[in-house]
Amino acid sequence: MTCHERDTELLLFGVGELSIWENMSLSVHLLTCANCRKRQSELADTSRKIAATLKPDSRTAGVNVLKFNPVSTIVTLCALIVLLGTLIFTVSVVYSRTHSHAAQQTDDGCSPGLPNDRCK
Repeated sequence: MTCHERDTELLLFGVGELSIWENMSLSVHLLTCANCRKRQSELADTSRKIAATLKPDSRTAGVNVLKFNPVSTIVTLCALIVLLGTLIFTVSVVYSRTHSHAAQQTDDGCSPGLPNDRCK
């Protein structure tokens, strides 16, 4: 499909009517194609202007609909994975340090490298 044939897909993307895979595919394409980003922006602007001229339905007025954004979802998942990895690493370092000193204690209860009033 060429960029000139994507208007329908761009319109459906703007209102959240694409399947998850179509949405992800178009999102990736929009990251690399300035022409389609510009066209999508124009179509979204036109849609907003049309919507502003119409009287809002009283049942949906003021309702904020959340839309799926695959890029932000992927970034959020990556950030959570990094945070989880950092937490696991920190816990393992603290655990290994506290348990390695306990294993090195001498018969009098002193641990090498740790201050203790009895170990002077």
